[in-house]
Amino acid sequence: MDKNIEVRSSLSASKLWPLQKQYYKKKGPKAWESEVPYSITNSAFIAQKYVQIIIDFIHTHWKTHPKQTNFQILELGSGVGKLAYLCMLALDEWKSSLPIKINLQYFMSDCTKDTLDYWRSHPDLQPFFEKSIAHALQVEFDYKQAISFKNEMGEWKPSAPLIVIANYFFDSIYHDAFIVKEKELYAQLITISNKDKVPDINNMQSLRFKFTSDKINASDYYQDKNLNDLLMHYQHKAPNNFPFLIPLGAIDIVNYLSNIDQPVLILSSDKGYNEIETMDYTKTFNIVLNGSLATCVNYHAISWYVNKLGGTSITPRVPLNHGRLLTCVFTLNNSTPYANNLTHQIQRHLNNSTLADYYLWISSVNNLAHATLSEIITILRTGHYDTKVFSNLYPLLISTLGKRKPEHMLILNECLQKIHSQIYFH
Repeated sequence: MDKNIEVRSSLSASKLWPLQKQYYKKKGPKAWESEVPYSITNSAFIAQKYVQIIIDFIHTHWKTHPKQTNFQILELGSGVGKLAYLCMLALDEWKSSLPIKINLQYFMSDCTKDTLDYWRSHPDLQPFFEKSIAHALQVEFDYKQAISFKNEMGEWKPSAPLIVIANYFFDSIYHDAFIVKEKELYAQLITISNKDKVPDINNMQSLRFKFTSDKINASDYYQDKNLNDLLMHYQHKAPNNFPFLIPLGAIDIVNYLSNIDQPVLILSSDKGYNEIETMDYTKTFNIVLNGSLATCVNYHAISWYVNKLGGTSITPRVPLNHGRLLTCVFTLNNSTPYANNLTHQIQRHLNNSTLADYYLWISSVNNLAHATLSEIITILRTGHYDTKVFSNLYPLLISTLGKRKPEHMLILNECLQKIHSQIYFH
Protein backbone atom coordinates (compact mmCIF):
# COMPACT_ATOMS: atom_id res chain seq x y z
CA MET A 1 0.00 0.00 0.00
CA ASP A 2 1.28 3.47 -0.90
CA LYS A 3 2.43 5.74 1.92
CA ASN A 4 1.71 9.48 1.99
CA ILE A 5 4.78 11.67 1.59
CA GLU A 6 2.80 14.87 2.06
CA VAL A 7 -0.89 15.67 2.48
CA ARG A 8 -2.81 18.67 1.11
CA SER A 9 0.09 21.03 0.51
CA SER A 10 -0.03 24.03 -1.77
CA LEU A 11 1.76 23.07 -4.98
CA SER A 12 4.41 25.76 -4.60
CA ALA A 13 5.35 24.47 -1.13
CA SER A 14 5.29 20.83 -2.22
CA LYS A 15 8.17 18.43 -1.67
CA LEU A 16 8.21 17.83 -5.42
CA TRP A 17 10.48 20.82 -6.03
CA PRO A 18 13.16 19.96 -3.40
CA LEU A 19 13.09 16.37 -4.71
CA GLN A 20 13.77 17.66 -8.20
CA LYS A 21 16.66 19.79 -6.93
CA GLN A 22 18.12 16.72 -5.21
CA TYR A 23 17.77 14.84 -8.49
CA TYR A 24 19.80 17.42 -10.43
CA LYS A 25 22.40 17.73 -7.66
CA LYS A 26 22.92 13.98 -7.65
CA LYS A 27 22.86 13.47 -11.41
CA GLY A 28 24.60 16.65 -12.56
CA PRO A 29 25.21 16.66 -16.36
CA LYS A 30 24.38 12.92 -16.50
CA ALA A 31 20.69 13.87 -16.13
CA TRP A 32 20.69 14.79 -19.83
CA GLU A 33 22.26 11.56 -21.04
CA SER A 34 18.97 9.69 -21.28
CA GLU A 35 16.30 10.88 -18.84
CA VAL A 36 15.83 14.62 -19.46
CA PRO A 37 15.03 15.44 -23.12
CA TYR A 38 17.04 18.29 -24.67
CA SER A 39 17.50 17.82 -28.45
CA ILE A 40 14.64 20.16 -29.46
CA THR A 41 15.20 22.55 -26.54
CA ASN A 42 18.89 22.97 -27.40
CA SER A 43 18.55 23.36 -31.16
CA ALA A 44 20.28 25.73 -33.56
CA PHE A 45 16.82 27.10 -34.45
CA ILE A 46 16.17 28.33 -30.90
CA ALA A 47 19.72 29.70 -30.57
CA GLN A 48 19.39 31.69 -33.82
CA LYS A 49 15.95 33.01 -32.81
CA TYR A 50 17.28 34.21 -29.45
CA VAL A 51 20.39 35.78 -30.95
CA GLN A 52 18.44 37.74 -33.57
CA ILE A 53 16.29 39.23 -30.80
CA ILE A 54 19.34 39.90 -28.60
CA ILE A 55 21.06 41.80 -31.43
CA ASP A 56 17.92 43.91 -31.99
CA PHE A 57 17.79 44.68 -28.25
CA ILE A 58 21.45 45.74 -28.17
CA HIS A 59 21.08 47.86 -31.30
CA THR A 60 17.96 49.59 -29.97
CA HIS A 61 19.60 50.29 -26.60
CA TRP A 62 22.68 51.71 -28.33
CA LYS A 63 20.56 54.32 -30.15
CA THR A 64 19.81 56.10 -26.86
CA HIS A 65 22.96 55.05 -24.98
CA PRO A 66 25.76 55.23 -27.59
CA LYS A 67 28.49 54.94 -24.95
CA GLN A 68 27.04 51.69 -23.58
CA THR A 69 29.12 48.82 -24.97
CA ASN A 70 28.87 46.29 -22.12
CA PHE A 71 26.01 43.77 -22.17
CA GLN A 72 25.38 40.65 -20.11
CA ILE A 73 23.44 37.48 -20.87
CA LEU A 74 22.19 35.28 -18.03
CA GLU A 75 20.95 31.81 -18.95
CA LEU A 76 18.84 30.22 -16.22
CA GLY A 77 19.37 26.48 -15.86
CA SER A 78 21.99 26.02 -18.59
CA GLY A 79 21.96 22.25 -18.10
CA VAL A 80 24.26 20.37 -20.42
CA GLY A 81 25.56 23.66 -21.89
CA LYS A 82 24.71 23.08 -25.54
CA LEU A 83 22.35 26.04 -25.93
CA ALA A 84 24.95 28.39 -24.42
CA TYR A 85 27.53 27.05 -26.88
CA LEU A 86 25.22 27.55 -29.88
CA CYS A 87 24.22 31.04 -28.72
CA MET A 88 27.82 32.14 -28.23
CA LEU A 89 28.75 30.80 -31.68
CA ALA A 90 25.83 32.67 -33.28
CA LEU A 91 26.53 35.86 -31.32
CA ASP A 92 30.11 35.83 -32.55
CA GLU A 93 28.78 35.91 -36.15
CA TRP A 94 25.94 38.39 -35.58
CA LYS A 95 28.03 40.94 -33.64
CA SER A 96 29.56 42.13 -36.92
CA SER A 97 26.15 43.50 -37.96
CA LEU A 98 26.23 46.04 -35.11
CA PRO A 99 27.54 49.59 -35.67
CA ILE A 100 29.61 49.33 -32.47
CA LYS A 101 32.08 46.93 -30.93
CA ILE A 102 30.46 45.42 -27.84
CA ASN A 103 31.77 43.57 -24.81
CA LEU A 104 29.40 40.65 -24.28
CA GLN A 105 29.49 38.32 -21.28
CA TYR A 106 27.49 35.08 -21.18
CA PHE A 107 26.67 33.80 -17.68
CA MET A 108 25.62 30.15 -17.49
CA SER A 109 23.85 29.13 -14.28
CA ASP A 110 22.82 25.96 -12.49
CA CYS A 111 22.14 24.76 -8.95
CA THR A 112 24.97 22.21 -8.82
CA LYS A 113 28.71 22.80 -8.54
CA ASP A 114 29.44 19.60 -10.50
CA THR A 115 27.64 21.05 -13.51
CA LEU A 116 29.62 24.30 -13.28
CA ASP A 117 32.87 22.31 -13.18
CA TYR A 118 31.67 20.30 -16.18
CA TRP A 119 31.19 23.49 -18.24
CA ARG A 120 34.57 24.91 -17.29
CA SER A 121 36.34 21.73 -18.39
CA HIS A 122 34.24 21.08 -21.52
CA PRO A 123 36.51 21.28 -24.61
CA ASP A 124 33.87 23.12 -26.69
CA LEU A 125 33.19 25.72 -23.98
CA GLN A 126 36.79 26.21 -22.80
CA PRO A 127 37.70 28.75 -25.53
CA PHE A 128 34.80 30.96 -24.41
CA PHE A 129 35.85 30.71 -20.75
CA GLU A 130 39.47 31.49 -21.66
CA LYS A 131 38.37 34.66 -23.50
CA SER A 132 36.19 35.68 -20.49
CA ILE A 133 33.07 35.49 -22.66
CA ALA A 134 31.58 32.56 -20.75
CA HIS A 135 31.18 32.59 -16.97
CA ALA A 136 29.65 30.04 -14.57
CA LEU A 137 27.25 30.92 -11.75
CA GLN A 138 25.68 28.78 -9.06
CA VAL A 139 22.09 29.83 -8.49
CA GLU A 140 20.24 29.50 -5.18
CA PHE A 141 16.55 29.56 -5.90
CA ASP A 142 13.83 27.97 -3.75
CA TYR A 143 10.27 28.71 -2.68
CA LYS A 144 10.13 31.65 -0.23
CA GLN A 145 13.90 32.15 -0.40
CA ALA A 146 15.76 35.06 -1.96
CA ILE A 147 17.26 34.47 -5.40
CA SER A 148 21.04 34.70 -5.50
CA PHE A 149 23.84 33.96 -7.97
CA LYS A 150 27.38 33.15 -6.88
CA ASN A 151 30.72 32.86 -8.64
CA GLU A 152 34.24 32.23 -7.31
CA MET A 153 34.33 35.78 -5.85
CA GLY A 154 31.01 35.58 -3.99
CA GLU A 155 27.59 36.96 -4.87
CA TRP A 156 27.13 38.11 -8.45
CA LYS A 157 24.73 40.85 -9.54
CA PRO A 158 24.09 42.22 -13.04
CA SER A 159 26.16 45.31 -13.85
CA ALA A 160 25.05 46.08 -17.43
CA PRO A 161 21.92 45.83 -19.59
CA LEU A 162 20.79 42.25 -19.09
CA ILE A 163 19.35 39.61 -21.40
CA VAL A 164 17.87 36.65 -19.53
CA ILE A 165 17.33 33.31 -21.27
CA ALA A 166 14.80 31.03 -19.55
CA ASN A 167 14.78 28.18 -22.04
CA TYR A 168 12.52 25.35 -20.84
CA PHE A 169 13.13 26.60 -17.31
CA PHE A 170 9.85 28.11 -16.10
CA ASP A 171 8.06 24.76 -16.60
CA SER A 172 10.18 23.05 -13.96
CA ILE A 173 10.18 25.57 -11.08
CA TYR A 174 7.45 26.00 -8.49
CA HIS A 175 3.82 26.84 -9.40
CA ASP A 176 0.54 27.18 -7.52
CA ALA A 177 -2.62 25.40 -8.68
CA PHE A 178 -6.21 26.70 -8.67
CA ILE A 179 -9.61 26.01 -10.14
CA VAL A 180 -12.57 28.34 -10.76
CA LYS A 181 -16.01 26.85 -10.02
CA GLU A 182 -19.22 28.86 -10.21
CA LYS A 183 -17.19 32.11 -9.93
CA GLU A 184 -15.59 30.87 -6.71
CA LEU A 185 -11.85 30.24 -6.46
CA TYR A 186 -10.32 27.11 -4.96
CA ALA A 187 -6.68 26.38 -4.24
CA GLN A 188 -5.76 22.90 -5.41
CA LEU A 189 -3.76 21.15 -2.70
CA ILE A 190 -1.48 18.26 -3.58
CA THR A 191 -1.18 14.92 -1.80
CA ILE A 192 1.78 12.76 -2.80
CA SER A 193 2.15 9.06 -2.12
CA ASN A 194 4.73 6.42 -2.86
CA LYS A 195 5.32 2.76 -2.01
CA ASP A 196 8.17 3.88 0.26
CA LYS A 197 8.01 6.73 2.76
CA VAL A 198 11.31 8.06 1.44
CA PRO A 199 11.00 8.53 -2.35
CA ASP A 200 13.71 7.41 -4.74
CA ILE A 201 14.88 10.48 -6.67
CA ASN A 202 16.12 8.15 -9.42
CA ASN A 203 12.54 6.99 -9.94
CA MET A 204 10.36 10.11 -9.74
CA GLN A 205 7.86 8.41 -12.07
CA SER A 206 6.82 6.14 -9.20
CA LEU A 207 5.29 9.06 -7.27
CA ARG A 208 1.50 9.25 -7.18
CA PHE A 209 -0.29 12.52 -6.61
CA LYS A 210 -3.81 13.91 -6.48
CA PHE A 211 -5.36 17.33 -5.89
CA THR A 212 -8.17 18.36 -3.56
CA SER A 213 -9.93 21.73 -3.35
CA ASP A 214 -9.81 24.38 -0.66
CA LYS A 215 -12.00 27.46 -1.11
CA ILE A 216 -10.03 30.71 -0.77
CA ASN A 217 -10.47 34.46 -0.78
CA ALA A 218 -8.57 35.69 -3.83
CA SER A 219 -8.23 39.25 -2.51
CA ASP A 220 -5.80 38.33 0.29
CA TYR A 221 -4.38 34.92 -0.60
CA TYR A 222 -0.86 36.25 -1.30
CA GLN A 223 1.09 39.05 0.36
CA ASP A 224 1.65 40.45 -3.14
CA LYS A 225 -1.33 42.62 -4.21
CA ASN A 226 -0.53 42.13 -7.89
CA LEU A 227 -0.81 38.36 -7.47
CA ASN A 228 -4.14 38.73 -5.67
CA ASP A 229 -5.41 40.97 -8.48
CA LEU A 230 -4.32 38.29 -10.94
CA LEU A 231 -6.26 35.62 -9.05
CA MET A 232 -9.36 37.83 -9.04
CA HIS A 233 -8.90 38.38 -12.79
CA TYR A 234 -9.13 34.62 -13.38
CA GLN A 235 -11.97 34.25 -10.90
CA HIS A 236 -14.12 36.76 -12.83
CA LYS A 237 -12.94 36.10 -16.41
CA ALA A 238 -12.39 32.36 -16.60
CA PRO A 239 -15.15 29.90 -17.55
CA ASN A 240 -16.65 27.43 -15.08
CA ASN A 241 -14.55 24.43 -13.97
CA PHE A 242 -11.38 26.16 -15.13
CA PRO A 243 -8.10 24.79 -13.71
CA PHE A 244 -5.01 26.95 -14.04
CA LEU A 245 -1.50 27.41 -12.68
CA ILE A 246 0.19 30.53 -11.35
CA PRO A 247 3.90 30.25 -12.30
CA LEU A 248 5.06 31.57 -8.95
CA GLY A 249 8.73 30.77 -9.53
CA ALA A 250 8.76 32.65 -12.83
CA ILE A 251 6.99 35.62 -11.22
CA ASP A 252 9.55 35.64 -8.39
CA ILE A 253 12.27 35.87 -11.04
CA VAL A 254 10.41 38.72 -12.76
CA ASN A 255 10.26 40.58 -9.42
CA TYR A 256 13.98 40.01 -8.83
CA LEU A 257 14.82 41.36 -12.30
CA SER A 258 12.48 44.35 -11.96
CA ASN A 259 14.48 45.48 -8.93
CA ILE A 260 17.87 45.66 -10.63
CA ASP A 261 18.98 49.01 -11.97
CA GLN A 262 19.38 47.83 -15.57
CA PRO A 263 17.17 47.35 -18.64
CA VAL A 264 16.14 43.69 -18.87
CA LEU A 265 15.07 41.50 -21.79
CA ILE A 266 13.68 38.05 -20.93
CA LEU A 267 13.54 35.32 -23.60
CA SER A 268 11.59 32.18 -22.74
CA SER A 269 10.57 29.12 -24.73
CA ASP A 270 8.47 26.34 -23.27
CA LYS A 271 5.28 24.33 -23.44
CA GLY A 272 2.54 26.69 -22.36
CA TYR A 273 -0.41 28.99 -22.94
CA ASN A 274 -0.56 32.70 -23.64
CA GLU A 275 -4.36 33.13 -23.67
CA ILE A 276 -7.15 32.13 -21.30
CA GLU A 277 -9.08 30.73 -24.26
CA THR A 278 -6.35 28.23 -25.15
CA MET A 279 -5.53 26.98 -21.64
CA ASP A 280 -6.10 23.26 -21.29
CA TYR A 281 -4.83 22.18 -17.88
CA THR A 282 -5.90 18.71 -16.79
CA LYS A 283 -6.99 17.73 -13.29
CA THR A 284 -3.32 16.95 -12.53
CA PHE A 285 -2.18 20.20 -14.19
CA ASN A 286 -0.18 18.55 -17.00
CA ILE A 287 2.59 17.56 -14.59
CA VAL A 288 5.04 15.17 -16.21
CA LEU A 289 7.76 13.24 -14.40
CA ASN A 290 10.40 12.18 -16.93
CA GLY A 291 13.47 12.12 -14.73
CA SER A 292 12.73 15.74 -13.86
CA LEU A 293 9.44 17.51 -13.19
CA ALA A 294 7.74 19.72 -15.77
CA THR A 295 4.36 21.21 -16.61
CA CYS A 296 2.90 23.79 -19.03
CA VAL A 297 3.75 27.42 -18.34
CA ASN A 298 0.97 29.97 -17.92
CA TYR A 299 2.56 32.72 -20.03
CA HIS A 300 -0.72 34.64 -19.85
CA ALA A 301 -0.15 35.11 -16.09
CA ILE A 302 3.50 36.15 -16.59
CA SER A 303 2.45 38.67 -19.27
CA TRP A 304 -0.26 40.09 -17.03
CA TYR A 305 2.19 40.48 -14.15
CA VAL A 306 4.95 42.03 -16.28
CA ASN A 307 2.47 44.56 -17.64
CA LYS A 308 1.42 45.43 -14.07
CA LEU A 309 5.05 46.27 -13.34
CA GLY A 310 5.17 48.63 -16.31
CA GLY A 311 7.03 46.18 -18.53
CA THR A 312 6.18 44.87 -21.99
CA SER A 313 5.01 41.39 -22.98
CA ILE A 314 5.44 40.09 -26.52
CA THR A 315 3.86 36.73 -27.30
CA PRO A 316 3.37 34.99 -30.65
CA ARG A 317 0.17 34.60 -32.60
CA VAL A 318 0.01 30.86 -33.10
CA PRO A 319 -3.38 29.69 -34.43
CA LEU A 320 -2.07 26.15 -34.99
CA ASN A 321 0.19 25.67 -32.00
CA HIS A 322 1.40 22.11 -32.21
CA GLY A 323 2.31 20.80 -28.78
CA ARG A 324 1.62 24.19 -27.11
CA LEU A 325 5.17 25.32 -27.90
CA LEU A 326 5.78 29.04 -27.41
CA THR A 327 8.57 31.58 -27.40
CA CYS A 328 7.65 34.67 -25.37
CA VAL A 329 9.62 37.86 -24.71
CA PHE A 330 9.34 40.34 -21.85
CA THR A 331 11.06 43.65 -21.14
CA LEU A 332 11.53 45.42 -17.81
CA ASN A 333 13.06 48.78 -16.86
CA ASN A 334 13.32 49.64 -20.56
CA SER A 335 11.74 53.04 -21.17
CA THR A 336 13.38 54.40 -24.34
CA PRO A 337 11.98 56.32 -27.32
CA TYR A 338 12.66 53.22 -29.43
CA ALA A 339 10.84 50.73 -27.18
CA ASN A 340 7.88 50.45 -29.56
CA ASN A 341 10.20 49.80 -32.50
CA LEU A 342 11.89 47.01 -30.55
CA THR A 343 8.49 45.48 -29.72
CA HIS A 344 7.53 45.39 -33.42
CA GLN A 345 10.89 43.86 -34.38
CA ILE A 346 10.55 41.13 -31.76
CA GLN A 347 6.94 40.46 -32.75
CA ARG A 348 8.11 39.93 -36.32
CA HIS A 349 10.77 37.46 -35.19
CA LEU A 350 8.26 35.53 -33.09
CA ASN A 351 5.60 35.29 -35.80
CA ASN A 352 7.73 34.71 -38.91
CA SER A 353 8.67 31.20 -37.84
CA THR A 354 7.49 29.91 -34.50
CA LEU A 355 8.78 27.16 -32.24
CA ALA A 356 5.63 25.22 -33.14
CA ASP A 357 6.47 25.61 -36.85
CA TYR A 358 9.94 24.26 -36.18
CA TYR A 359 8.57 21.25 -34.30
CA LEU A 360 6.26 20.41 -37.21
CA TRP A 361 9.11 20.97 -39.67
CA ILE A 362 11.38 18.60 -37.73
CA SER A 363 8.64 15.95 -37.71
CA SER A 364 8.28 16.26 -41.48
CA VAL A 365 12.05 16.05 -42.05
CA ASN A 366 12.31 12.94 -39.88
CA ASN A 367 9.62 11.24 -41.97
CA LEU A 368 11.24 11.97 -45.34
CA ALA A 369 11.54 8.82 -47.45
CA HIS A 370 13.04 10.38 -50.59
CA ALA A 371 14.95 13.58 -51.36
CA THR A 372 17.49 14.84 -53.87
CA LEU A 373 20.89 16.13 -52.80
CA SER A 374 19.75 19.66 -53.64
CA GLU A 375 16.68 19.25 -51.41
CA ILE A 376 18.79 17.89 -48.53
CA ILE A 377 21.16 20.87 -48.78
CA THR A 378 18.16 23.22 -48.64
CA ILE A 379 16.86 21.44 -45.52
CA LEU A 380 20.25 21.65 -43.80
CA ARG A 381 20.50 25.37 -44.50
CA THR A 382 16.89 26.02 -43.44
CA GLY A 383 17.57 24.16 -40.19
CA HIS A 384 20.54 26.45 -39.39
CA TYR A 385 22.94 23.51 -39.87
CA ASP A 386 21.55 21.74 -36.82
CA THR A 387 23.55 18.61 -35.96
CA LYS A 388 20.43 16.62 -35.01
CA VAL A 389 18.80 17.42 -38.35
CA PHE A 390 21.97 16.31 -40.13
CA SER A 391 22.10 13.09 -38.11
CA ASN A 392 18.52 12.24 -39.08
CA LEU A 393 19.16 13.01 -42.75
CA TYR A 394 22.53 11.26 -42.99
CA PRO A 395 21.31 7.90 -44.39
CA LEU A 396 19.26 9.76 -47.01
CA LEU A 397 22.23 11.99 -47.83
CA ILE A 398 24.51 8.99 -48.43
CA SER A 399 21.97 7.48 -50.83
CA THR A 400 22.02 10.63 -53.02
CA LEU A 401 25.79 10.97 -53.44
CA GLY A 402 25.89 8.66 -56.45
CA LYS A 403 24.02 11.33 -58.45
CA ARG A 404 25.98 14.29 -57.17
CA LYS A 405 26.97 17.30 -59.26
CA PRO A 406 30.19 19.28 -58.68
CA GLU A 407 28.34 22.50 -57.81
CA HIS A 408 26.23 20.63 -55.25
CA MET A 409 29.34 19.16 -53.61
CA LEU A 410 30.86 22.61 -53.12
CA ILE A 411 27.72 23.82 -51.33
CA LEU A 412 27.46 20.56 -49.36
CA ASN A 413 31.06 20.96 -48.20
CA GLU A 414 30.23 24.45 -46.87
CA CYS A 415 27.21 23.00 -45.06
CA LEU A 416 29.28 20.22 -43.50
CA GLN A 417 31.83 22.72 -42.19
CA LYS A 418 29.08 24.75 -40.50
CA ILE A 419 27.50 21.59 -39.09
CA HIS A 420 30.89 20.48 -37.77
CA SER A 421 31.35 23.80 -35.95
CA GLN A 422 28.09 23.19 -34.05
CA ILE A 423 28.94 19.69 -32.83
CA TYR A 424 28.80 19.69 -29.04
CA PHE A 425 29.94 16.48 -27.36
CA HIS A 426 28.08 15.27 -24.31
